[in-house]
Amino acid sequence: EMVARAKFRGANKRALWLLKGSASRLPEAGEDLELKMGENWRRTGTVLAAVKLEDGQVVVQVVMNNDMEPDSIFRVRDDANTLRIEPLPYSLEE
Repeated sequence: EMVARAKFRGANKRALWLLKGSASRLPEAGEDLELKMGENWRRTGTVLAAVKLEDGQVVVQVVMNNDMEPDSIFRVRDDANTLRIEPLPYSLEE
């Protein structure tokens, strides 16, 4: 019931996102990522888990604001490589 109330009242402002890309190191759980805003980077989100795949790609689960733009660019703090939002294989619309 609490979850339903939060959803329908719009009280939940955070969401779980899946990011994929490259990074020189894996972020640790609890670490924040950086979001590109113009020419600058701003800290955002909290990493839950990260893994490096056999092909070298990095996949990161992160909790961030639920209003992120799908084309946003992220990075591990002070890293030159970037991560992007992976689209969900299903719709969140009801």
